[in-house]
Amino acid sequence: MADKEKTDQEEPKKSNKMLFIIIGVAVLLAAGVGVGAYLLGSKSAPEPQPPVVVEGGGEEGKEPGGEVGPMVDIEEFIVNLQDSEETRYLKAAITLEVDTVEAAAELDTRK
Repeated sequence: MADKEKTDQEEPKKSNKMLFIIIGVAVLLAAGVGVGAYLLGSKSAPEPQPPVVVEGGGEEGKEPGGEVGPMVDIEEFIVNLQDSEETRYLKAAITLEVDTVEAAAELDTRK
């Protein structure tokens, strides 16, 4: 009888130790994966390029040396967003800025 009581008391101690070991291994594994992802992600990301500043007299509210190019207005249009539960639509009007007058003429012909 004394032996049986002794083995019952030892089992919970072993299961508690095993639980702590499993949790510890899981935490270390998660930390390792996080550090690895951070290090691999930072090496593959391109380095940010410094902004190019064009010298020239810029007006207030505009970028230095930059002028607004020709603008092309695209009329209002409606798009069905294909929601499975409800009917949803998007109504939009867009104004595009282009570099040259030729590009504006090409956009007008493609509308």
